[in-house]
Amino acid sequence: MSVEEDVEIALFTKAKEYTDLPLVFPNYDAIPPTSGSAYVEVTHFRNGSRPITLSYEDFFIGILQMMVCCPLGEGPGEARKRAGDIAALFPKNLRLTKNNTKVVISKRPVLGTAAPTDVKYELPVSIYYETSI
Repeated sequence: MSVEEDVEIALFTKAKEYTDLPLVFPNYDAIPPTSGSAYVEVTHFRNGSRPITLSYEDFFIGILQMMVCCPLGEGPGEARKRAGDIAALFPKNLRLTKNNTKVVISKRPVLGTAAPTDVKYELPVSIYYETSI
């Protein structure tokens, strides 16, 4: 397995601890539940790497985004509560591992600006991480 795969597996394994709503992983062609159901869309954004001069290692950074998607009419309070529950799973400095790869949550998760679409209310939770190899 590659380092990138280990990072994603570590992040997704932790994300799967959130069981209040169905999780959808669009990176894997998952289909969201039918209209009228709340769910969480999980997306991994790899932001790249840069060498660390002193240690001759690569330093990887990225974002795991968990988008709370609620049907219109449930109100923003429901989405914020669920987003807060997700953020609580990923405290700053949380350490995750897969094989020899160590992933560290680099800062407190950020609840983004919620936005209604035609059919749902979306609130992103951005979880920033870093790892060095």
